[in-house]
Amino acid sequence: MEIENNSIKKVFNSSNYILGREVKKLEQKICNLLKIDYAISVKNGTDAIAISLKILNIGKGDEVLIPSYTFTSTANAVIMTGAKPVFVDIDKKDPDKKSSQDRTSDFNEIYSQYAKEKASQQSSRCSQCGVPFCQVHCPLHNNIPDWLKLTAEERMEEAYEISSATNNMPEICGRICPQDRLCEGNCVIEQSGHGTVTIGSVEKYITDTAWEKGWIKPIKVTKEIDQSFGIIGAGPAGLACAEELRKNGYKVTIYDRYDRPGGLLIYGIPNFKLEKFVVERRTNLLKKGGIKFIQNFEVGKDATLSELKEKHDAILIATGVYKAREIEIPGSNLENIFPAMDFLTASNRKGLGDKVEQFDNGKLNVEGKDVIVIGGGDTAMDCVRTSVRQNAKSVKCLYRRDRENMPGSAREVSNAEEEGVEFVWLSNPKKFNGTTKIAVSYTHLRAHETLRYRGCRRLLEKKK
Repeated sequence: MEIENNSIKKVFNSSNYILGREVKKLEQKICNLLKIDYAISVKNGTDAIAISLKILNIGKGDEVLIPSYTFTSTANAVIMTGAKPVFVDIDKKDPDKKSSQDRTSDFNEIYSQYAKEKASQQSSRCSQCGVPFCQVHCPLHNNIPDWLKLTAEERMEEAYEISSATNNMPEICGRICPQDRLCEGNCVIEQSGHGTVTIGSVEKYITDTAWEKGWIKPIKVTKEIDQSFGIIGAGPAGLACAEELRKNGYKVTIYDRYDRPGGLLIYGIPNFKLEKFVVERRTNLLKKGGIKFIQNFEVGKDATLSELKEKHDAILIATGVYKAREIEIPGSNLENIFPAMDFLTASNRKGLGDKVEQFDNGKLNVEGKDVIVIGGGDTAMDCVRTSVRQNAKSVKCLYRRDRENMPGSAREVSNAEEEGVEFVWLSNPKKFNGTTKIAVSYTHLRAHETLRYRGCRRLLEKKK
């Protein structure tokens, strides 16, 4: 039996694939057309969609012919076969990355921007799953399939509107989120062996395009509310909260102990992952939207918490995680053992053009020195890769588990290895040897051993 082409055109669009969400949108029309009761099961990564059904008007062996697709009935199902999904023929392609030799000579970002055509092409690889696991595993539950589809169709302004609806800083998340452990790591086509959609790179491209085109505007309040909020801390949590409150008309003042807003985005994360103009561009936009920033302000010194409470209708404390966790092993009080944030802050301040005494006198400058970093998270990766760019003599990373169980981004580990960092797996520090300077003594562990040690990331300078 054959169905007229004119009828079919109302059901199928011009897309060269029809999976997941597209099926969900069309299933009712398809089944009405075939006059069947239905339940649809989609198998991504194949060129067929199996439609389980109770056949009413189609006999066994009958074929329903439509442009580019064929329905063939069996005893209990109709199989629709047709064009392959995009991800079968188009491979995953990340933005170009600088060679390890080129990128370790400076602190600039190591990935280039997608070209318009590449961003559209890579976005089109999304299978538009009925249940998008990328969105499920995103901490913000971003509407990832929606803005991928819009980018594939080159509807960039709409893509930005969707992207920014659930995320106050999508251009920052696109650069620094560990996508390989979150959205990209749980992408359906990644699990089927076709390589993940490059979600983070596309997210970065969308918002950078929005900045370039002038689509991102300061907050415009339609109705001012005569209530004020004080926010302690100008890091990502404080900035995001301030933006949402201001959008709703509240007066917002942010108090921060540092001379620049941004928190860890400015002083914790190195430039090769997040260049500082990206953060400054965002904080300047908030200032233009009417949010007041008071820098170099320390609660308890410049004003008490009680005084701030009297000044505002509500207070949010968003002070971050600057305090290091001490490593409780012999010798931890020796010199040249530094918390990671002290080291990273000094390096980032120097990159911003500040005078940093502990860097200038060599204390937090590891040029020509042997460096050991204890820990396996993203902060540890920031430390080892910063040490390489400061021209350390050697850089080692000690971690108590194996590679597969590192908490940090696998992409960051790979980048560090390319840049010459040595990883010592299944290693736990026992003590620091020395009188004034230190050397590290550590023990290798068997893979099945379980440790209760939860040491924070520490930067250690090893003197032989």
